[in-house]
Formats: sequence, C-alpha cells, structure tokens
Amino acid sequence: MQKLKRNTDRSAKEPFNFAVAMRKLRSALRTYTKAAMFELADEGFSSLFEQLVACIISVRTLEAVTLATSRKLFAVARTPRQIAPPFQCNRSMS
Repeated sequence: MQKLKRNTDRSAKEPFNFAVAMRKLRSALRTYTKAAMFELADEGFSSLFEQLVACIISVRTLEAVTLATSRKLFAVARTPRQIAPPFQCNRSMS
C-alpha cells in the first residue's frame, strides 16, 4: 500500500480570501430572485408562524406557487387562531 504524501510547503498555497469570495458570490447571485421565505419576510410576513406555514407550503411547491399561496392565505388569516379557531365541545367528558 502506497502512502500519500502531504504537501508541507505552505508557501506554495495562497491563503483563502474570504472577502473576495463573498464579493464574487454576491455578484454571481445577483441575477437570481430572492427565495420565497426572504421575500415574504420582506413583505411583513415574518412571524414565526407565518414563516413556518410558508416553509411547509414551500416543501411541496415551486417558489412561485409558494409565494402566491402564502400571500392568499395570509390575506385571510395570519395566526393559528385565525386559521383554525379553538374547537368548542358542548358535551361533558364524564
């Protein structure tokens, strides 16, 4: 079995420049639209509940469908209570 040689000559390798990498990433990503979750948060749908519901919707749909569906839902109901009011049971449990 042949042993792999390690490169011990550190001077041959330039250090990673994080600032340059981030600049290049931002530039490359500029052409893409924001993810639905960020777009909804920017529109004011930023509560934990709204983000969770939109996330669940997004798991099963495309971004455009996630945005449209979430906006329609939040136009009607933005809290758990508005979506499903508490169930009132009139029967005694005895």
